[in-house]
Amino acid sequence: MLLIGVSAREEAVVEERASLPPRSLLARVIAADRPLVIDPAEHQGPEDGALSRGHAGARTLVGLPLRARGSVVGALFLGSQRSAACAGEDLCFLERVAGTAAVAIENARLFGRISERTDALERANRQQESMLRTINELSSPVVPIADGILVMPVVGTMDAQRSSRFIESLLREIDEHDARVVLIDVTGMAMMDAEAASQLVRAAQAAALLGAEAVLVGVAGSAARMMVAEGVDVGAMTTHVDLARGVRYALAKTGGRIVYKG
Repeated sequence: MLLIGVSAREEAVVEERASLPPRSLLARVIAADRPLVIDPAEHQGPEDGALSRGHAGARTLVGLPLRARGSVVGALFLGSQRSAACAGEDLCFLERVAGTAAVAIENARLFGRISERTDALERANRQQESMLRTINELSSPVVPIADGILVMPVVGTMDAQRSSRFIESLLREIDEHDARVVLIDVTGMAMMDAEAASQLVRAAQAAALLGAEAVLVGVAGSAARMMVAEGVDVGAMTTHVDLARGVRYALAKTGGRIVYKG
C-alpha cells in the first residue's frame, strides 16, 4: 500500500496538483475523482518512479481518490501481483476503505492543528502572565532610600486584587529590610477613589503589625476632597503633600539626616 499526495490545506492541494506531472497516475486519479484500475506494465511512465518502487511486480494497480470536506486531497494506491485482481465488488469495498482512511487522516490533521493552536495559546498565556507580573512589579516597586526607610510608588490603579499583591510585597520588604518607615507615594496613581483609599489604609494597618509606619505621600487635592466627601477614615495614618516632605519626616523618625556635599 502506498499513500501519496495528501495535503493539509486546500490551497496546498491546488499547488500540489499544479506541480504534479500531468501524465502521472497520481494526477490522473485526482483529476478523474474516481477509482482507476490500471495495468502498471501498460500505463506507468517515468513520472511514476516512486509508485513503481512501492509496487514492484504488481500486475494490477488500484488508485482511489481520498476525499475530505468535499474535495480530493490525495490518492491511495493498492497493488496485486495477479492480473485483473480487482472485481466490481472489490472496488466498492476499497472505496469504503479509502473513505475511512481519508476521514482518519483529516481527523489526525485536525487534531494536529488543534494541538498547535492550543500550544500557541498556552505560550501566549504564559507570555501574558509574565508581562502582567512585570507590570505589577514595575507599578509598585520598592526602593530602600536610607537605613530603615522604604519608598513604594504606586502607579496606575489600585483594586482589590492588586491590593493583595501590594500588601504582600509591602510586608515582605519590611521584614527583609527591617524597615521602620514606608513612604507610599501615590503621585502616579491614575485615580484615587474610596475603594483605593481603603486598600491603602489596610496596607498601613498591615505594616503596623510588623512595627513599621506607613506614610501616605503625594495625595492630590481632588483625591483629598473625595476622601473627605466619602468619609474615608485614614485613622492615625500620617500623610504628606509630596515625597520630599515625607522623606524628611522619615529621616526624623529614624534619626537620619540629609548630607549635602559641596
